[in-house]
Amino acid sequence: MNNVDKFEPVSFDVWMNSLRRDPSAYLALLEPKQLSTKQRLQAQAAARGISPHRILWWPRISKTAHLARLRDKCDKFADNFIYGAHTTAADALWAGLPLITLRGWGIGQDYRFASRVGTSLLEASDLAVLALDSAMQFEDTLAGYKELTQDLKTHVLSASLKAYGAFDSRAKATELRRALHLAAEQRGRRHIICTIPTSRTTISPHQCALNAVLAGLNYENTYFCDSNISLTNTTPATIIDLARRLAISSSDQNADAVHAYGLALFLLKQDKKSAIKWLWSAVRRSPMTAHFWANLGRISGDPVPQLVAMRLGQAVEPHELRSALLARNDISPEKKFFAATVFLPSEPRLKLSLGAAFDAANNGDGAWSEWVDAVPAMHAQKKATQEQVDALHRARTFRKNRRVVIIYCDEYGQTWWPNWGPSSMKIGGLGGSEEAVIFVARELAKRGGHHIEIYTEPNSSDLGYDRVFPHDIFWLHHATWDPNQNGIHIFVAWRYHISATLVPNHSLCYVWLQDVPPYSSWTSTFLKSIHGVFVLSKFHAQTLPSPAQTMAIVAPNGIAPEQLVDGNLDRPPIFTYGSAPNRGLYDVLIIWSHIHAAIPQAELHIYYGFSAAFRKWGQQHIENYLVWEAEVHRLLDQDGIFYYGMVDHATLAQAYANASFILYPTAYPETGCVTLMKAMAMGALPITSRYAYSVVPELTVHFDLGPSEPRTVQSDVSITLGPRPDSDWLYAFAEAAISAARIDPIELRRLRQETMTYARSTFLWEHIARTWDHTFTSRLLK
Repeated sequence: MNNVDKFEPVSFDVWMNSLRRDPSAYLALLEPKQLSTKQRLQAQAAARGISPHRILWWPRISKTAHLARLRDKCDKFADNFIYGAHTTAADALWAGLPLITLRGWGIGQDYRFASRVGTSLLEASDLAVLALDSAMQFEDTLAGYKELTQDLKTHVLSASLKAYGAFDSRAKATELRRALHLAAEQRGRRHIICTIPTSRTTISPHQCALNAVLAGLNYENTYFCDSNISLTNTTPATIIDLARRLAISSSDQNADAVHAYGLALFLLKQDKKSAIKWLWSAVRRSPMTAHFWANLGRISGDPVPQLVAMRLGQAVEPHELRSALLARNDISPEKKFFAATVFLPSEPRLKLSLGAAFDAANNGDGAWSEWVDAVPAMHAQKKATQEQVDALHRARTFRKNRRVVIIYCDEYGQTWWPNWGPSSMKIGGLGGSEEAVIFVARELAKRGGHHIEIYTEPNSSDLGYDRVFPHDIFWLHHATWDPNQNGIHIFVAWRYHISATLVPNHSLCYVWLQDVPPYSSWTSTFLKSIHGVFVLSKFHAQTLPSPAQTMAIVAPNGIAPEQLVDGNLDRPPIFTYGSAPNRGLYDVLIIWSHIHAAIPQAELHIYYGFSAAFRKWGQQHIENYLVWEAEVHRLLDQDGIFYYGMVDHATLAQAYANASFILYPTAYPETGCVTLMKAMAMGALPITSRYAYSVVPELTVHFDLGPSEPRTVQSDVSITLGPRPDSDWLYAFAEAAISAARIDPIELRRLRQETMTYARSTFLWEHIARTWDHTFTSRLLK
């Protein structure tokens, strides 16, 4: 229903694709004013395989009649990508139509207002689920869910009525009027402005410093009186002394006085270091005072205060200013977050980000000092539901006379698998790191004497006792964790070492790493607070800082015997890929045409796919992510490729049992790789990169059918578009896959049987649980 001047090829292609997938569907458009425009659009549709009669041209009518037409004759509203619907989208929602839109489009889409209006309307109406992350999702949603259309329209209409304020023009006008009044009040704030002299001013440093002191004298109409002070014929020393007395004598150290002293130190004493210290103190006391920031920026030469001063001159709110700071790419992260904390000094999430910025800048001590405060403060802000508290109380009744082991799994907003728990293995799948928690806990419970509490964000069906070990393992929400309690023997910080700040006194603390994190914050102070580090491989241990390597305990990931599936030893040439897309999928797709040309009957089955969490990660870490994902999806459309995406564990196990080979040309620093373990245990022979900076060679040993020469490129190659820097190696990988498929069937049977036997005896969770148990027991007995 948008005007044709908003049309562009990308969204038009998606509309046509959805029409091809659903032969019963029609596309309704407003009839353009020019007949030639209509004819060109019909021609473009025909070029994409869509008959002109499937496009309905609606005349322009009154708004009331148009809303009724939308309500009665339409099922969904398809948005444009680059310049989306604005008022038209609001009309669609008000008529009860599901608005299908994208969360922005193009490079730097976070800043493209025109492409994000639809998403804003959906979020205001509590319908954010309809805001999609990719063109493929958009197409799938348009073409699918026909049986749910009426229910979806009813839900949208209900949500729109609940969000009536978003459609109330009178209320919006009132809000605007209130905002203008606030802006006028902001403009009228009383501040005596004293800036540093420049070449275009005639004011002397002496007079400027005196003006600053005078500003400090008249603070909130309270005067500083001293009969021994004369404001005429003052000397620099007198001004500095007066400013110092003002700054330190007032009970609340008022900001104007502190600012005056900082200026006086710089202008009259040229003490830049001390001046900056006092000016920082001033902005902390009055962070919305623009000239404080301006003077700080000019004296220090730091662009952050200058940016703040400029934005304050535009009368922005504190949260807006914080966002502006954090969005800048030309300022170091630690400076951005440090300045941002001035505006929300008690906001622990900002301090958490400041710690991350220090960590990225290799300032480990600064990072850890921020996290020691931020993580407990963030935890204290969490609110548990009554259901979650009741689950905790039930779990505690089973603690008596047992070794209490806590596995703490807060992911600090970085989760890939929301609300994961045991039920996730049957519904929607689960990552290897999360799966490890489930199986290590269960194997530890089998050994007896352990009471295990796992603190994560489980859904209601998993909250409480574990269905396999109901008296030994309990799934609890981390909001219910009490870091001040007694009786905890072991505290395991899963994945994030900052969770060690929540360990109770007198408890043993271990960090259970799953990846290779930045290590700058693994300082001597941090290492003194823990008793060991569980790592997933020898390679993983070697990545630790030297002082931490002596604390490493190798406890690899594993597989559960009950998940094993027996397939035939004789299998057709089915290749599979089952890891995250950034770990080699693009490379596999590039070479697939070469493999398929040599072996026409070969198939490639792809799992895992593009989850919402992966897309979020990708947009943060992959340059031009949307372009990269679009290219991957384009390459999926090749002969012999079957794309399944995320599946449950049983389906994935059967897929590996049906496959002849698993392709894994990764250049990612894998630390554990459950994917390879499972595939080998189910008889899928590994064809890998043998990437040296990873666990892969440790796992595949002599069973690897990949090129004898390991891959050596940088880890970001798999997420970089364009020619491969090691195209010769990639060609060798394709040839290795072809050669593997041509191995004599009898030899393949032997290799498959040996691989399965090795994997099923080596990669077992019970081995890891034994290591944990021995580690805990030996330490507790000391």
